[in-house]
Amino acid sequence: MTKWIFVLLVSWISTAPFMCQDSFNSFYFKEPQPVDNKLTKKFPKKIQGSYFKSNDSVVQIVIEADSIYTSFAIVMPISNLELKKSSAFHKKDSLLYGIKKDVGIPYKVFDDTTYAFLIQKDLFFKIDSVNVLKKLGDDYFINELKSNGYYSTTRIHKKDSILNIYEIDPSTEDFPIKALKYFTNKKINEINTYIAFPPNKEFKDFIDQSGFIDTTKYHL
Repeated sequence: MTKWIFVLLVSWISTAPFMCQDSFNSFYFKEPQPVDNKLTKKFPKKIQGSYFKSNDSVVQIVIEADSIYTSFAIVMPISNLELKKSSAFHKKDSLLYGIKKDVGIPYKVFDDTTYAFLIQKDLFFKIDSVNVLKKLGDDYFINELKSNGYYSTTRIHKKDSILNIYEIDPSTEDFPIKALKYFTNKKINEINTYIAFPPNKEFKDFIDQSGFIDTTKYHL
C-alpha cells in the first residue's frame, strides 16, 4: 500500500506543473516578420488573382498588387410574380436593379424564380506605412499592426494553382513555442498572450515546426 501511495505521489508531482500552466489563446509579434528582411512593396503578378475557397466555391480571395480582399456571393431568390408586381425591380443589360441602390447585380432565372447574386467584398489586408508585406523564400508574410501595438502575421504560399493561407493558433496542443527563445507573455484584455520577437533563424524554426498551422486552402 505504501508503495502505491509513493508512486501516485511521484506521478502527481511530475505532472502538477503542467496542470497549473496557463493556456494561451493569443499570439503576436513585436515587429513585422521576418524581422531581418526588407519590406516588399507589392504582391508580384505571379501571385495576384482570384482564388476560390476549397469546399466553398462561393467564397473567394482576391489578391491585387497592394491589397487582399475576400469576396462571397449572397444568393437572393425572388419570385417572378413578385418582380412583375413590384415597380421597385427592373432588368437591364442582363442585370437586376432594385436590390442595391442604383447598382445592377447579376441574376439567373430558374422556373418561376429569379436568383440574384449580390457580391460582398471585404478588405482583408492593404499595404501601407504600418501594415507591411515581407518575403522569405517562396513565402509572403502580411504583417498587420493591431490596436494593442503588436503585429498579427499571416503566411501566404502559392504552389501551382493552390494558394494556402496559414495563421497562428497558440491554443493547439503541439504549438511550438519552444522553437522561440525570444518571447514573453502578458495579458491583453484578460487573454493570456504570447509576444514574440525572434531573429530570422528562430522564425524559420517556428515555421518548420508548424507554428503557422491553421490552414485555409484556395485554388484558381
